[in-house]
Amino acid sequence: HENGCPSTVECFSLAVMDHNIDMVRYLHINGCAWDVSVCEQAVSAKDAEIVKYLIRNGCPLSDKIWTFKGDLFLQIFEAFQEAELTWEATPEAMTYVVWHGDVSLIQLMRDAGFPWADDACVQAAKIGALERLKYIHADGADGADHLELVCDALVNHWASNKMYSVEQMECFKYAHQHSQCKLYKNYTFTAARDGQLELLMYLHEQGCKWDAKAAVAAAKNGHAECLEYLLCQGCPHSKDICIVATKRRQEKCL
Repeated sequence: HENGCPSTVECFSLAVMDHNIDMVRYLHINGCAWDVSVCEQAVSAKDAEIVKYLIRNGCPLSDKIWTFKGDLFLQIFEAFQEAELTWEATPEAMTYVVWHGDVSLIQLMRDAGFPWADDACVQAAKIGALERLKYIHADGADGADHLELVCDALVNHWASNKMYSVEQMECFKYAHQHSQCKLYKNYTFTAARDGQLELLMYLHEQGCKWDAKAAVAAAKNGHAECLEYLLCQGCPHSKDICIVATKRRQEKCL
């Protein structure tokens, strides 16, 4: 460097990967350019000390700095405050805090003026974070209280990912009971197809209409308990149930 060799952002990358804060400091003091990728790499390396240095010294920040947890999160927050930064420095901060934090950290960020993401309720529900969902709903500011969108978003999430949890189901129930979430009959089809008996029962108990193809979907995919519930509760059925169960060799359903 003293003899004219140029330094680039890759130098920062190597220093961060090696957890070498002294080298990071040297590069910055001597005018090496940095960008948001440096911060992202520091976060990926889980190096809170380097992240704090970047915050305090004007490096473009990644929203992912808010994925640290516990005491490290508080240290990051303190450095952010000391640098007199505003939420605009990390505009997607609350999305990451909803995903990775808890209610106390969310409240800390809200008190500091960080705005909700528009889909905050949906994001909390997708990860099954009921207490976070309740807090967002109770706060109800910045247009984040889109609780009425949660049920539809969760059903689509389940349909796309074929993954379902009890915690997500509790969020579904909360959203339905505390908003104007509509229960569409295609929800019963999705629940039957994917073997989500608890969801199927809840939908029926809440007066949701049956999808005419729900029983066939349950039989086709081998969900005998769902099929039994559907038939016992008056869901439309036809010979197609036996046909698809035979083709798929779903003996329990037959």
